[in-house]
Amino acid sequence: MKRPHETALRQALRQAAPLPAARPAESFWQDFRARAALTHQESAAAARQPAGVGLLRPWAVGALGAVVFAGLVWAWLQSAVTPGRLAQAPAPASTALSKVEEVEVFSEYSSVMIVEDIEHGGTVIWVASSTP
Repeated sequence: MKRPHETALRQALRQAAPLPAARPAESFWQDFRARAALTHQESAAAARQPAGVGLLRPWAVGALGAVVFAGLVWAWLQSAVTPGRLAQAPAPASTALSKVEEVEVFSEYSSVMIVEDIEHGGTVIWVASSTP
């Protein structure tokens, strides 16, 4: 029976160069330890750390510092700039210059809000509708 991975090329290669004989395990491990002693071995903790992590920390600290610095500058600028009153209308002699008694809206699904400013004597009427 011919196995599917057995090909003519594989057989020809085996005849041209036969596989070397396996050597004893003790001599293999002795050679392995000698070669391992010649190379520099990293500690297990250093081997676990990815390469980019060492570069990430300084960038993160720098970015955090820049955000804190920008926040402090913004807070300082906000406290330094205080808006002053440009003009103030005199309070009316009577408490109400106008009074809204009735509002009619002829639109479906609309709402009306009336806001009266007693201190300055003004009235605002808001009409909101879902249809254009």
